[in-house]
Amino acid sequence: MPQRLAKHRFHYPFRKGDRYPRWLIGFGFRLMETVASRKVPLAYRELSLEQAIKESDMIAGLGGAVSGVGVFEEYMYAWPERICVDTALDAEKRGATIHTYASVIDVQRRDSMWEITLEEQAPEAQGHVCARTHAVVNAAGSWVDRVPGSRAGSETKRVIGKKGVNVMVRLPDAWRGQGLEAFSSKGEPYYVFPWGEYHFSSDQPRP
Repeated sequence: MPQRLAKHRFHYPFRKGDRYPRWLIGFGFRLMETVASRKVPLAYRELSLEQAIKESDMIAGLGGAVSGVGVFEEYMYAWPERICVDTALDAEKRGATIHTYASVIDVQRRDSMWEITLEEQAPEAQGHVCARTHAVVNAAGSWVDRVPGSRAGSETKRVIGKKGVNVMVRLPDAWRGQGLEAFSSKGEPYYVFPWGEYHFSSDQPRP
């Protein structure tokens, strides 16, 4: 849904001793460009440090020994909740039955079919709904392990949480709409995302 996306310019600085070599980063971006939607191109390119400084005040203000910069287009959902609604409405037009206010209370495999039991949560709804299907898609995101029966009796979690730090700051106006992706001195992913008039940084250590 390109109409629901806001485009921003992002930078990936190359430094001596980086965790991943420049050629591998370039290969990864071009691979994503090949398999991704043509309506939201990454437009990845590599610039010398001199070129990047001319084009970006953010890079001009970046300290450290930077040898070059990868530049690409990144996209953020302008209204993520609306995308969920649009997806549900589109599925309904194609014949899907939508139970918006319902909780999955049981998922069981019976013979060659799956049986799902839903408990309606809407004030006017009553009772349970059962359905049999050949396949089940658990799209609960980070709550995937909370869906009853999703682990088929296994106690192993599919999603392991992480602890990180997000800090909202106001950076120079010339940096507005520009972002940065890199690795910290500890080798951990580090991001700086534009958010309106502000930026927020995200440091995501390993679990």
